[in-house]
Amino acid sequence: MAILRYLYVFWVAICFLSTMIVAFILLMPGFLLPAKMGNRYSNFVLRWWATIWTTVVMMPVRSQGKSLARAKETMVIVTNHSSYLDTIASYLTIPHLFKTLAKKELTKLPLMGQIFLTSGIMVDRSNPESRKASYQRMVDAINTGTSIMIFPE
Repeated sequence: MAILRYLYVFWVAICFLSTMIVAFILLMPGFLLPAKMGNRYSNFVLRWWATIWTTVVMMPVRSQGKSLARAKETMVIVTNHSSYLDTIASYLTIPHLFKTLAKKELTKLPLMGQIFLTSGIMVDRSNPESRKASYQRMVDAINTGTSIMIFPE
């Protein structure tokens, strides 16, 4: 049984890396688009990627509780962050166009850092000016119809 677990973990890792590389390539045009259109494009690609990856690795995602599908207005979504899968689940269960508030340190991750730049609002938590600027970017996003997702940690 342990060998099957290791094979599955290997399968999940290979699928993650291969689909993430494809998603990364598909996200590149998003850097050239105007902000709102680029965000729509990155949301579409990341939803596609999350759907493909969770299907291939046989990891169904269910949503419980209040449905956000019926809400029409822009909102601030605050959710728990208990695993690396939270962001993937968010793209599968939140139908709105959204940007995630994320710490600047995440931009240092290979591939993922560039993806965060297309889909998030980055903040340097140690810098008061960066915190103020990220707050303004969140206000601007909300004013243009983009919801904000925050993982308070």
